[in-house]
Amino acid sequence: MKKLPLIVALCFSLSYLSTLHAAIHVYTEESDYLNALQNMGYASVSEGFEDDTAWGGVRSVFPNQSTAPTVTSQWVTWQANNANSEVTTGAGAALNGNWGFYTLPHGDFANGIGDGFFGQSSLTLYGVGGWVDTNTPFASVEIYLDGDTQNPVDFGDRMVNGNPVDASLVGTMAVFFGVIDTDGFSSFLFQEVEGTPDDMKFIFADDFTFGFSPSAIPEPSAMLLFGTLGAVFLLRRRK
Repeated sequence: MKKLPLIVALCFSLSYLSTLHAAIHVYTEESDYLNALQNMGYASVSEGFEDDTAWGGVRSVFPNQSTAPTVTSQWVTWQANNANSEVTTGAGAALNGNWGFYTLPHGDFANGIGDGFFGQSSLTLYGVGGWVDTNTPFASVEIYLDGDTQNPVDFGDRMVNGNPVDASLVGTMAVFFGVIDTDGFSSFLFQEVEGTPDDMKFIFADDFTFGFSPSAIPEPSAMLLFGTLGAVFLLRRRK
């Protein structure tokens, strides 16, 4: 009986130490983020919004706009951060390639919701990183994991021309946001938080990289076999 308090204390200490080691890591340099994913043993999966199979139905080229409530690609389902907007891609939003990502309309300012987008993964995420810019400088971007809008990820400062600048600030030159959570998470929200109905702020995004557990990602051969068997099954049903 006298040993019970010691066991309880030991369990508490181990739990506390585990919490300390399960940290959130933030990055304002893409190379640092990519290196960290590799060093921590995560599989990197890129999303550049170029794949026409996934994104071809939401290509907006002025004056024509093509949007959808959601788009699923690379195990992530993308949608706007409010019910009155949808997702799309456009050439003007591209950092590399032909297409970048944004929402239309940009936010729901009448209801107090700034411009932003939400991603929900069918696999456990351990990292999300991407580039964001604005055509209405300066914007202020916050990132939330698993819907915890009371606790944005703290990116601190980033260095600009040798000087520290609030990392949440975004101008016309794209800046990188990357976060790794070793506990894992299922969703992320990027949201602009300074815009108002009288001073709306718009954000655009491109070149994302996700971190997954390597064991969770289906093998290409397995995916191909699954697709082939599915096609054969459908063909037999049609016959």
